[in-house]
Amino acid sequence: VESYAQSVVDSYGARKVYCEAYLAATHKSERFPYTAIRLPSVVGAAADWRHSKLQAWIDKGNPIDPAGGKGTQFRVIYSGDVATAVLAVLRRKEETLGLAINFAQAERPTLAEYLQCCARAMDKKPVRAGFFSYSQSLPDAEPLCNYENQGVLDTSLAQKLLAWEPTPMKTWMEETVEWHKNGFPGGDLAIGGIDNIRS
Repeated sequence: VESYAQSVVDSYGARKVYCEAYLAATHKSERFPYTAIRLPSVVGAAADWRHSKLQAWIDKGNPIDPAGGKGTQFRVIYSGDVATAVLAVLRRKEETLGLAINFAQAERPTLAEYLQCCARAMDKKPVRAGFFSYSQSLPDAEPLCNYENQGVLDTSLAQKLLAWEPTPMKTWMEETVEWHKNGFPGGDLAIGGIDNIRS
């Protein structure tokens, strides 16, 4: 669960928390109909340029753990599952009114495990991590640590109330790798033109 203390250094995240708090208060006082759908980073075809950088890292034969071996578990969500999550809420809208529901993949990988899964999908042999500088080998490395900073969203409410069953990571990783190999146009995808809102 996000909190002000965790989000104050991230104005983008903080604004989302404030919006959710406002909607919750309005729902309580005026019965304004809302449901908060909480998602971590979305990964998949045409979804997240950060993955393309991770895939490029592996493709160059670089070591598997560019984050320095933090070992922090996290969850992301497959782009193909986002619509499923929204539809699940809409189909049970009366029961989900006023709730904040987390959706994410079932697996809880570390960044190293995420990269190992990606390497297998690419049919690449993982290279053992050592002492190295990720940023010297591939530009814009820092945003990749964002995955580790996500933490592990608790999806138990979605599972219990909406029978949430996300696509297995191995399956969506194979689809994601294929798209980034053959369909990724480069750049920052569609978010590039509006990313100034983060600054």
